[in-house]
Amino acid sequence: MKHIKNLFMLLALTGTLAISSCSKPGCTDPSATNYDPKADESDGSCHYICTIVCYNGGVKNSSCGCDCPAGFTGTNCQTPTAPAISDCQKNHTATVVFKNQSVNGYTYTIYWDNIALTSVASGQTKTYPCGSNIQREIYAKANGTNIQSSTQIVTFQDCSTNTFAWAF
Repeated sequence: MKHIKNLFMLLALTGTLAISSCSKPGCTDPSATNYDPKADESDGSCHYICTIVCYNGGVKNSSCGCDCPAGFTGTNCQTPTAPAISDCQKNHTATVVFKNQSVNGYTYTIYWDNIALTSVASGQTKTYPCGSNIQREIYAKANGTNIQSSTQIVTFQDCSTNTFAWAF
């Protein structure tokens, strides 16, 4: 009787092992387009509908991502990229052009914050780099006379070219 009892236990154990070792691989995700309700072991074969939305002219690619056009980045091409920064923006510089349009042949002395910066002969143009985002007081005096232009208070912007022309 003891042998029969052991035999039944052995058969029960063997049957349990046989039943539990019969797994069916397949797609086990109910949200996949190829879901298999009989599968009890995922085999990585699930397929999904791509629902990504691409903005700003982005194009959906085969990996369910967006190929973004120039000027945009991000998962959905939603973020504008920063424009390239020029040297004058990096260094906060501007350009000043002084033109002497004197009809009397005067040479002008250019004053920058009340300090003589340069002389510009009649018909001549001189160009200078300068800092930007600052205010400067600019005026010109005709050499050998008491003639002076009106004073201009100027704020130079990054990468701007500011031209000052005098004719007296």
